[in-house]
Amino acid sequence: MEYARPDLPYEATEAVWPSTHPDIYRHPGSLHGGNVRSKKTYHIYSLGIILAEIACWQSIQQLLMMPVDQQADIFELIKVRETVMSKNYLDAVGACAGSRYREVVRKCLTGRDDLGVAPHAIETDPVVGAAIQKTFSKQVVKELTSLCI
Repeated sequence: MEYARPDLPYEATEAVWPSTHPDIYRHPGSLHGGNVRSKKTYHIYSLGIILAEIACWQSIQQLLMMPVDQQADIFELIKVRETVMSKNYLDAVGACAGSRYREVVRKCLTGRDDLGVAPHAIETDPVVGAAIQKTFSKQVVKELTSLCI
């Protein structure tokens, strides 16, 4: 996780691409354009989307029935998180991969709340970053490594 992007004050998340494909993996907080700071919880959210795809053996676009060849508008992309976090969708993930896997996906998508990050905490603060990493390792990585197929 530390190697995804330099975690320095002048580093920003990549500019938003003109295609729906990569944007569908982005946390809604990073979709507003401009010079949005990279956050650990944004990367963890993207992992949650990928884990959901793996569980159901379908791309997120297929699961949400979004056209692959069209660019979705910002409002559709912002609703992706809400849709994937809905009970029906998470229950589908659980049906495909089990309740423990479902819980890992939910924690990744929920992010700050489930990773113990205070509402106004600055994720680039080394103490906050270390706390996120510790919780992520315990609640996501350790849980995933304990699963058997």
